[in-house]
Amino acid sequence: MSILSVRNQNMNAYAPVPFWSWNNALDRTELLRQIDDMKSVGCGGFVIHARMGLRVPYLSDEWFSLVELCLDAAKERGMFVWIYDENGWPSGFAGGELLKDERNLQTYLVCEESETFDGDALAVFVQRDGGYARVHAPEQGARYRIVWLRRNPSYTDVLDPAVVEKFLASTHERYRKRFSKRFGKELRGFFTDEPQFMRGETPYTGVLADYWKKTYREDVLDGIIALFSEGERYYEYRVRYYKALNYLYCENYYRRIYEWCSAHGCELTGHSIQENAFFAQMWGSAGVAPTYEYEHVPAIDHLTLAETSRLSARLVGSVAAQTGKKQVLTETFACSGYAATPRQLKAVADAQYVHGVNYMCHQLYAYSLAGQGKYDHPPCFSDHMTWHKQFADFNLYFTRLGY
Repeated sequence: MSILSVRNQNMNAYAPVPFWSWNNALDRTELLRQIDDMKSVGCGGFVIHARMGLRVPYLSDEWFSLVELCLDAAKERGMFVWIYDENGWPSGFAGGELLKDERNLQTYLVCEESETFDGDALAVFVQRDGGYARVHAPEQGARYRIVWLRRNPSYTDVLDPAVVEKFLASTHERYRKRFSKRFGKELRGFFTDEPQFMRGETPYTGVLADYWKKTYREDVLDGIIALFSEGERYYEYRVRYYKALNYLYCENYYRRIYEWCSAHGCELTGHSIQENAFFAQMWGSAGVAPTYEYEHVPAIDHLTLAETSRLSARLVGSVAAQTGKKQVLTETFACSGYAATPRQLKAVADAQYVHGVNYMCHQLYAYSLAGQGKYDHPPCFSDHMTWHKQFADFNLYFTRLGY
C-alpha cells in the first residue's frame, strides 16, 4: 500500500459524519441515494439518528433491517457508521420502553413548609439551635420543613446502575445480537446524547444513600435540608452532595457504557448537557470533564453561531490530551438557522478546532423536510441546502484540518 493511500485512509477517519435524521417513513432506495450523496460531498460516514417524525417503529425488525441496509452500503463505500442510542434525547429511556416501569424513573426533591408532621415524606426537619434538625416524630407546636421525593415520568434515573443496565439491554444489546461482527468496522460505535440528572429541580437518586454511607459514614438524609437553605454552614454538604452525584453519573452511566463498548469492540462518543459554562454544568452533571475519560471519542455540542466554544472545546481537548485520545468530536451548527452562510459556519467550526476539536458531526442531515422536519434546529445539510454543490469543499477543509 502506498504512503498516499495510507494517508487517504487515515484522513477518512477525520471526514465529517453528520447526524442523519431518520424523521419520516423510510424508503430503501432513498436511503441509499442519500448515502451516495453524503459520500459525494465528502462525508466519511453518518450517525443514524431516530428523530421526530419517524414512522418506522423504533428498534423493530423493520428498523434493524434498514440499519443493516445502510451498514452494507457504508461498507461498500468505505464509510463509518455511528448509531445514536436513543429515539430523541436525552439518552437513557430506550425510546420510552423504560418509562413504563416507575422504578426506572428519574427522581428529584421538593421542600415545603407545614404545620403538620408527615411520616410519608423523605425527611422532616424542625428549626433548632440556629439551624435545622431532622425529626422522626411530631413535636408539639413545631413548624416543619418537609422534603418530598418526586418522580419525572418522562426520563430515567441514569445514576442508577440497574436502570443503565436495562438501557444497555434494551438498546445496545439488540444491536450486538444482530451486528456484532460489524462492530469496530463499518459500525464504529454509539453516540450518547445529553444524559443528565434533574435540570430545573433538585436531583436525587435512590442509590445515593449507600454511596453516602460508605463515603461519609452518615445518613445522606440527615443533612439534606442544606439543599434548600441559605448560609455558609450548608456549603460543605452541598459540595459533597454534587460531588457524589457526579461520581455516580460518571461511574454508573458513562463508565458502564464505555466498558460495554470496549468489551464488544466498538466505541463510545457523545456529550453531556450544557458544557459551555461551569455553572451550567451543575444543572445536569455537576461537571463534564470526568466523563471524557470514559469515551473513546470525547465530544461536545455547539449551538448557534455564537462564540461559546472557548471553554467547552478547551476542556474536552485538554482531557483528550491528558488521556491520549486522538479524536475529539463536535456536534455542531444546530440552531444557526437556514440563513447561516458557509463563512459563518466555518468560523464557528474553526474556533472549536483551534481549541481542541478535530472531528465534525453536522447537526443535521435530514432524511425529509416534511412536517416538523423543516423546523428541527436548522440548518439542514442535505441536498435541500442552497450551497450543497460546494459542501464537498467545506468538508474537505475540515477533514484535512482535523487530520
